[in-house]
Amino acid sequence: DATLHAQRKIFGDFFIDAGFSLGGGGGGSSVNQSRELSGTGGYIKSYMGIGYDFGEFSFGVNYAHFQFTDSSIDHSQFNFFIQKPVSFLIGSYADSGKKRAADKTLLGAGASILTFEFKNIFKVEPQGVNKKNINTAALQLAHFFNRSQYLFLGADIGYYGMPLYNQVLLGIGHRHSFTPRVNFYSQLGVGSGGFSGEV
Repeated sequence: DATLHAQRKIFGDFFIDAGFSLGGGGGGSSVNQSRELSGTGGYIKSYMGIGYDFGEFSFGVNYAHFQFTDSSIDHSQFNFFIQKPVSFLIGSYADSGKKRAADKTLLGAGASILTFEFKNIFKVEPQGVNKKNINTAALQLAHFFNRSQYLFLGADIGYYGMPLYNQVLLGIGHRHSFTPRVNFYSQLGVGSGGFSGEV
């Protein structure tokens, strides 16, 4: 989904928050159940609530409304949330591979890389109604546990061919550095993807 979120302190360490999300997803044990639960696959979520900032993290409760379009899911509920602030260093790509001070290591163990990609998924012998390739926009977070090996988590959403198609992959990767500016990445991941079983 894509979320617009706002948060404001009201007194002391208490704050109020509110947000609005548009997204896509779906699933079920059969095509008919998927259609009943997920409708067209698009959903709308809105929420508002109150929280408390403990410094290292925040905790709170929201009242949320969630609706899949053209489906039986259209309800409101309370949910609890935890927020943890994160920080990261930003450096020039030209400096990759160079030794830095211990608190400024960009690509060593403990470093993370966030990438944004456009992908083209080719279907092999498609069986559904939609036989088009799927174009997706993908966001991936990779976290290195040494200078070469890393864990990654990636999420894709379709924008053409099958809009709102989505998938999530979790796996391991290896980086081979030819020069400080030329690297080869190989990845192996498992996950789940789809939109509507009938198409």
